[in-house]
Parts: sequence; structure tokens; C-alpha cells
Amino acid sequence: MIPDDILEHIAQHASRNPRREPQILGSPEVRIGDLRNARPPHGGPSRLVLVVALTDSQAVEVTLVHPHVELATDSDLVVPRGLLDVQYDLVIQTDLAGVVWRTDLGRSIGYVPPSLVKSYFTGKPPVDMPQVYTGHALAGSLDVRWSFKAHEGDEIEALAADCSATLIDGKTWWRPDVGTILPKFLQHAPHYALAMGELVDTWLDRGDAMDISPADWEVIEELGLADRAVWAGQLGEEVGGLFWDAVLQAWHFKSTQTNRPSPAATDTVRVCHYEDLVTIAA
Repeated sequence: MIPDDILEHIAQHASRNPRREPQILGSPEVRIGDLRNARPPHGGPSRLVLVVALTDSQAVEVTLVHPHVELATDSDLVVPRGLLDVQYDLVIQTDLAGVVWRTDLGRSIGYVPPSLVKSYFTGKPPVDMPQVYTGHALAGSLDVRWSFKAHEGDEIEALAADCSATLIDGKTWWRPDVGTILPKFLQHAPHYALAMGELVDTWLDRGDAMDISPADWEVIEELGLADRAVWAGQLGEEVGGLFWDAVLQAWHFKSTQTNRPSPAATDTVRVCHYEDLVTIAA
């Protein structure tokens, strides 16, 4: 389960940042019971997670899942495929939960009955589903499942690191990889540009900040993309013009500030790569 100190910080964060449902193109509303791929904030392979609870901020409580029934322990729930919207049995690791940002989640690829999720993750009496069972207890460090569980613990720690640190210690500062992201917008527009606009809104909603330096803006100028007419001409006024007005104009202003705010020692600095937008807009 999620540690009490994390839940307390989520509640405090939510009181300062009222909930706003993201409207990112191609990413349906996140729901309890969703099976989604979660992308580690600092790169690496995505992992399949189960959404177990929503919060009043942009944080989502998830737990790791996998299809390897033979590795299930007594803290895991084994759910047969007949109860799921996927074509394989699923192991829900109830002891490996954490909080991630909604924007780190891909599209829903299946679901677990919400009644089952709520009964095991909210303290309610378990629902009567005799098909659901648990694995056997670990037999010590020589048990082949021991190292697997340890590795899974590292995985959920990596997935939840950014969100947990931000909720407890401070905000996240985002540095868009402008040299890679912006040229590809013109090639694969308009949905990635729209995703970027929604992502910026999401950052601001949850109290994050953007770190755009003069060097970043120089890159944009060198690419010939520091002109509103280029964006409106390539993507149309409705998308390109709006993207300039809502995003790039703000980036330009930030890059020219002489006393630009900088990340504090407790803040997290994270680069937004093109791959992050592909995940969101897919």
C-alpha cells in the first residue's frame, strides 16, 4: 500500500492545486481498474501497472502487475483472464504500489473489475470472487522468486521516484528538448503539438515549472522556428498559431528574463523528450 506520508503529501498538494482532468488528445480518462503502461520519468522500458486509486491532484496510485503466475507470492493476487479485458492471467502485486503522474501513463490496454480493485486497496471486505487466489509464501532468500521481488521493488521505486519526490520535497522543473521536439512537431503534427500544449497546462496545474534558457531559444532560432508565421503556415492558425501563442511565446519570455527563477536543492529537474509526447499522444 502507499505509505501514509505519501498520502498526506498528496492531500496537501491537492488542496493547493485543484483537480483538472487532462484533455490530452488520444489519452482517455484515467479510471480505477485501468491497465496501462507507465513510463519511468528518467528513461527506460515501460511497465504494466494497475490503477488502484485516483487523487485530487495529477498523481495516480498504481501497483505493478505481470503475467507470470508461477512467480506469485502470498502478497499477490492472481486474476484469471476470464475476469479481465486481456488474453492472459494477471498477477497483481499488492505490496508494490506507488504514485505516478497521469502524464506518465499510456493509453488503457485493459481493465480489472473496479469492485475487485477497491475491495483489496481501500480496506473494504474482499468481494466474493473464488476464481481469484494468492500465491505461496516466499521460502527465504534461496527461493527463486526472492530476487524477482527485489527487482520488482526497484522497478516501482523508479516509476514513482519523480512523483513521490515532488509531492514530498518540492516541484518538478521541466526542460523541453527543443532541438528534437519542435522539428518533429512540424513533421508529425498536429496531435503532438496539441499534446505539448496540454502537457504544459498539466505541469502548471500541478505546480511544476519550466526551465527555458537563452541557449534553448537560440536553438529554436537556428532551426528557423522562432517565427509565428512558420507555425501558422505549416500547421494552420487553429493549431500552429495557437501553439505559438500558448507555448512558444511563453518560452521566449522565460528565456529573456535576466533573473530567471532556478530549481531549489529539493526540486527535481527533468528533461521532456520527444518520446514522452509520443506516449501521451499515442
